[in-house]
Amino acid sequence: MTAPPRPHGPGSSRSAWAPAFLLFALPVAAATYEVGPGQGLASAGDVPWESLAAGDTVLIHWRAAPYTNKWVICRQGAADAPITVRGVPGPGGELPVIDGNGATTRSALNDWNQPRGMVKIGGASVPPDTTPRFITLENLDLRSARPPYRYTAANGTTEDYPNNAASLYVEKGEHITIRNCLLHDLSQHRRLDAFRQHHPVPAVHRRRAL
Repeated sequence: MTAPPRPHGPGSSRSAWAPAFLLFALPVAAATYEVGPGQGLASAGDVPWESLAAGDTVLIHWRAAPYTNKWVICRQGAADAPITVRGVPGPGGELPVIDGNGATTRSALNDWNQPRGMVKIGGASVPPDTTPRFITLENLDLRSARPPYRYTAANGTTEDYPNNAASLYVEKGEHITIRNCLLHDLSQHRRLDAFRQHHPVPAVHRRRAL
């Protein structure tokens, strides 16, 4: 079930008469966004990536057809409340597929180096740039962000992937966990360029579970 938006502004569930000090004392509950057949969100492009907060979880459920979405994560979790993007496997253990071929970028996002990554961590103006921290990505099959495939940018234009594009591109970040993800159908072995500058990782091959 999709968590409701955090209360704010008109229509908020907060009582109008509640004392101001009580409002500031109330913790904001973490949200869970569920994506897929029968879920609250039809596609990964419907997730509010630009406003994820510490403790939030995105659950992408397996479906027979790949998801063709493209996004950036430029937000911060916490050591005890990471931002988690988790694939929910299918009945036979199939990982949800995120396919870069024909992927559409969420229009609310604006990240630089958009062509470099289908799923990108760090480097954006919307949401405002920060160093992403305590981000977990797991149980996803990420594929096909390479020439001659194309994608739709946030401004609606159709663009080509360059030769150095990646299904997963970590531009910058701290405490980034990538677990049980399959990356394949790639043009070059350059998926974790910026991440490698600060964290030693094993060599990545054209088909590799991380």
